[in-house]
Amino acid sequence: MNNDRFALIQSTSQAFQPFYQNEMAQAATAAGLEGPDWFVAVLAYGLKPEFFSAEKYHAMYPYTNIAQQRHIVAQRVERGILQPHGAGTFEITETATTGLLASFAAVRQALTQLQPLAATELRYLADLLAEIVMTTLQAPHPGDKSHLTVSRSVAPDVGAAAVVLIEQFLTDLSWFRDSAHIAAWQPLGVTGIVWETLTVIWRGEANSAESIANRIGTSRGYTADDYSRALADLVDRGWLWERGTGHTLSPKGRQVREEAEARTDEFFYVGWDALTLTQSAELQDGLERLRDNLDSMATNQTT
Repeated sequence: MNNDRFALIQSTSQAFQPFYQNEMAQAATAAGLEGPDWFVAVLAYGLKPEFFSAEKYHAMYPYTNIAQQRHIVAQRVERGILQPHGAGTFEITETATTGLLASFAAVRQALTQLQPLAATELRYLADLLAEIVMTTLQAPHPGDKSHLTVSRSVAPDVGAAAVVLIEQFLTDLSWFRDSAHIAAWQPLGVTGIVWETLTVIWRGEANSAESIANRIGTSRGYTADDYSRALADLVDRGWLWERGTGHTLSPKGRQVREEAEARTDEFFYVGWDALTLTQSAELQDGLERLRDNLDSMATNQTT
């Protein structure tokens, strides 16, 4: 049930994309935001008044090699997206801020006239999602909600069209899932690469250093040798068993991974406590119809 709800959040959020992605991309390009510029700008803007750093970048996205993240940050300084503040910290430039906010304005303008459900239904869904997001922000756990606070930093005014608010709340919750999951596994004392290696094996996607490197690709900045060391760590912990040229989960490893998934759900779904069972059912039904209508509208738009 929980996984179904998160999948619904993701699929509904994705169903909005055809209606704004071109406008958003055009606004970002016009502002000179290319490659990782936009994403780093979002993080640096959303973390204010805290200053941005490669270390904070890594704390939010611990599955990527921090050396690669340091390189990305350095490139953004060269491109005028970030400016040094001191001691390895940075802040977003005024020019990048203007471009970033213009890209979000383009999204809202593109979505404002969208009418995938009756106006009263859209407002009701927006109100329910607002209750979930606000309750989540106020919850004591997880202590670090950086993904959610970054997402909320570019939220539209409360007077925006209901469809715009819904898209934002769904984005908020999609981002927050990362904070919830990191909070669930980090107390175990493993690094991001070790945890992702365990997850890949848990999902049955790969079982050796080479196959894991091929499955994940180059986006994380790690080599097969790096994954080999991560596998050795997991074997030492008793979470994996080595089987010939591959690895399998031990009972202990499966328990650890599944307990972390349960903790993720515990953190992630805390906002749903603000809704009654009837409201939860109405939200699920409404989001399903919203997603299906958006998908249908997108199909008709391209035919």
